[in-house]
Amino acid sequence: MKRLISLLTALFICTSFVFSAHPPRVVDDADLLTDSQEEELAGILEGISKTWQCDVVIVTVSDTGGKTTTEYADDYFDYNGYGYGESYDGLLLLVDMGSRMATISTCGMAIDVFSDYDLDKIEDEYIPHLSDGDYMKAFETFAYLCDDYIREDLGTQGGAGMARTRMLSPSWIPGSIIVGIIIAFISTAVMKSKLKSVRFKTEASDYVRQGSFKVTDAHETFLYSKVTKVAKQKSSSSSSGGSSTHRSSSGRSHGGSSRSF
Repeated sequence: MKRLISLLTALFICTSFVFSAHPPRVVDDADLLTDSQEEELAGILEGISKTWQCDVVIVTVSDTGGKTTTEYADDYFDYNGYGYGESYDGLLLLVDMGSRMATISTCGMAIDVFSDYDLDKIEDEYIPHLSDGDYMKAFETFAYLCDDYIREDLGTQGGAGMARTRMLSPSWIPGSIIVGIIIAFISTAVMKSKLKSVRFKTEASDYVRQGSFKVTDAHETFLYSKVTKVAKQKSSSSSSGGSSTHRSSSGRSHGGSSRSF
């Protein structure tokens, strides 16, 4: 009986692990990285993905089996369990060595974070490293740029964006205020105790030493003017404005971009 219970417990643990395990965020089927590089890159992507609850995935292949790189990237993301939450937040970089194409597929929140203009700027940074054969540098550059763009977007948004960031508990606020007041009171008291020779004066002239103030020249200078500025609304055709989208074979909405290297 004890042996049966032990076997059932082990089976439950293994089953739980299988269902809870996240698919790998680095899939190097084209064998572009060493084992140590792949492990290091996986750690970087895991940290970024968990911090922002937005999957950042890199996949390399030798060919796409007849699919376009966009179709392959979309399907790989959709059918391999990537994406956080109900909207499957995340993005995947596919590097196809057969066609020498690099394709980014965005989904969920990532569609809003990464506009077409943003993706174009990111490609300007990492594509040259792919062309030079410095694959680790290319993938690190891509990963850290993703981190920067997500941080900037969620840091300036309210609502759902701010909900993703880690914040201190509200219970810390009263204590922090009290500690600040105490420190300020002590600092002020110390400074005040050092001013024993200073006495309050009733007239401004009392603070001027006799004969020390002489006006040798006088003129008027315009200091400032008040200018009211109104932000110009961006047109819908702005290059930095949204992300174009399409439907994948699974029916999900994806954004993205492709470029040869």
